[in-house]
Amino acid sequence: MPLVASSAQVFEAELVLPLLPSRLLLGFVVLINLFVLICVGLMPLTWIWKLSLMLMISLLSFYEWRAQLSLGNQRFSTLIWRETGGWEILSAEEKLQAAKLAQHFSSRFMTILHLQVQGTMQVVIFLPDNLDAVNAQILRRRLNLLA
Repeated sequence: MPLVASSAQVFEAELVLPLLPSRLLLGFVVLINLFVLICVGLMPLTWIWKLSLMLMISLLSFYEWRAQLSLGNQRFSTLIWRETGGWEILSAEEKLQAAKLAQHFSSRFMTILHLQVQGTMQVVIFLPDNLDAVNAQILRRRLNLLA
């Protein structure tokens, strides 16, 4: 059997990461949105412009909250990094979908993964409150091997 070169990194075991909502991220998003809404309220605009800007910002914030996997989106439940180096994401209907890691950022307190799932880009943000310390360390080490 001929050997085929692969760009995927092979690991000893798969890494299963539950996609849990992050209260830290939600708190940060709420604070930023409140700051922006207060700034809009202090702008020298007529009340109709202020109201329409505040409504638009609130609707965009609600959309972001519904779309962001790390803020409680219920479409996906688990992210799996297979031994072969491939990524899969488990939907709420228990269907596995292939995912491609487009880019990533990793530090001690935060890991951001940009995953392409069925033609759409999904951003997963892991903070200390939605990923346990052991899995976070394993994920950081594996991501450092890719770099």
